[in-house]
Amino acid sequence: MKSRGKLPRHILLVEEHILEYIQACLAKFGLIRWCPDLRQSAYSLYNCACQIIALDTFKQAVISHAYMHLKPNTAYASDMLLLTKLYNHFVHHFMLSRYKADVRNPGSVERADKMSPQYRSRLRVCYNSCSTIPSNRSHSTT
Repeated sequence: MKSRGKLPRHILLVEEHILEYIQACLAKFGLIRWCPDLRQSAYSLYNCACQIIALDTFKQAVISHAYMHLKPNTAYASDMLLLTKLYNHFVHHFMLSRYKADVRNPGSVERADKMSPQYRSRLRVCYNSCSTIPSNRSHSTT
């Protein structure tokens, strides 16, 4: 399958300075990781900070061509209304529905994910990526 080797190569193409920028943005807000609190309102101060970080770092990465290997349409990078709608749908609709399902029936989401072919493919890619990324990153020159 062609896609097996493609995704790990794409991961390696995201430049180190973009990853450092994301970490700097998290630190600016006093966070060590990006993790919206789905128990709170989408408009809580904490979740608004997570949204600002996600949208800003995504926009900067697209504008700086960090994702050029994915061929994004950069015209949409400046459409904050669209980016906000996409973010809110993914985080506060899709991920929230998964969170609620897991609260109702603990472990159900993980079990369903593990049964899906997409999960098994992602897991395989993850294992392949984890074995190749450290060795490749250690040889990069900056």
